Amino acid sequence: MSRRTRQHRLRRAATLVELIVSITVIAVVAGVSLPVIHGATDAYASAAEIRRAAERGAYAMEKTVRLLRDAPEGAAPGTLGLSKAAASEVIFSDGRGLRLDGTTLRYVQPDGSEPVLCEDVEEFTVTYLAKDGATSMISTPQDTQRFHVTLKVRGFELRTCVMARLRMISG
Repeated sequence: MSRRTRQHRLRRAATLVELIVSITVIAVVAGVSLPVIHGATDAYASAAEIRRAAERGAYAMEKTVRLLRDAPEGAAPGTLGLSKAAASEVIFSDGRGLRLDGTTLRYVQPDGSEPVLCEDVEEFTVTYLAKDGATSMISTPQDTQRFHVTLKVRGFELRTCVMARLRMISG
């Protein structure tokens, strides 16, 4: 074998210095990119948790609006059938309602069961108002014209105003 062929074969292999330099470059690139990747995964996890809280809150608010909108008629014509009215609880004469139990919002059903509507609730407030939208009707809740509802789940806050269909038909 000629000397030139032997040198050509030896030149195709990497030297130890080249190998060490390559490993060092890869280590530097990994050291710079890992914190970025870690930060991105933390941001994704945080955004996913906020999205789940928003979805749970929106679902609970939708069920709340439907319940309040479909309030049953009371004993007197044009009144609401409320058996219990408080800032964090509303129970209608037909047995349906909502109740905040610690940090759990429960949907009260006529059969007495109370399935969980939403967990991790920081605030659930129902305000009973007159037709003018400002006068409190907590002393005579059956004459309520509209409900203002605030629901806060893991920092995500929803607010709405609901008028019972009964009021829109009779009033």
